[in-house]
Amino acid sequence: MRIALAASVIVLAATGVAQAETRSVSDFTRVEANAGTDVQVTIGSAFHVEVTGRDAARIQTRLDGDTLVVEPVRGWSWRGPRQANIRITMPRVDGLSAASGADLVATGINGGAIELESSSGADLRVSGTCSSFNADASSGADLDAQNLRCENGRVDVSSGADARVNATGRLDVDASSGGGVVAYGNPGIGNIDLSSGGSLRRAG
Repeated sequence: MRIALAASVIVLAATGVAQAETRSVSDFTRVEANAGTDVQVTIGSAFHVEVTGRDAARIQTRLDGDTLVVEPVRGWSWRGPRQANIRITMPRVDGLSAASGADLVATGINGGAIELESSSGADLRVSGTCSSFNADASSGADLDAQNLRCENGRVDVSSGADARVNATGRLDVDASSGGGVVAYGNPGIGNIDLSSGGSLRRAG
């Protein structure tokens, strides 16, 4: 009996810490993930933002113009493993930004021009199609857009960051300070500037 009661208490405690919140935000075309947040973006007909996990109440989602900013509330920082997951559905994506250790994954992109930025150890992964992209990665960040198939693009990497991009037309490249670019799609290389250990490699 005591064992069963203890097990019940553990189950109740475990379920008690889990939270799920739907946020009432809409009319944005860009997403900015900051400070270790874990964000997934998908394309859909209506806006929907849901935050789940033990730390859901510690995550704020606010509008800054046409950008949905996702970050911990001021004065709070992660303790141990991240326990919040942010799922965003939106009709259109014009820009994605990940900074300060955030993890941002976007799937199903299907549009015109898109801006991508990953900085300060963040990870940004994007898939889908676009007409053109403008991509920046810096300060040890990773930008994986090899499955975002576009016609033209520009990529700028620096300070040990890595970027994988996909263009079938023209690609402009600026890589410096140990930054590396891997180009998919067999693009024609337009403007290119490699300095201070920056590199460009073609992939299949």
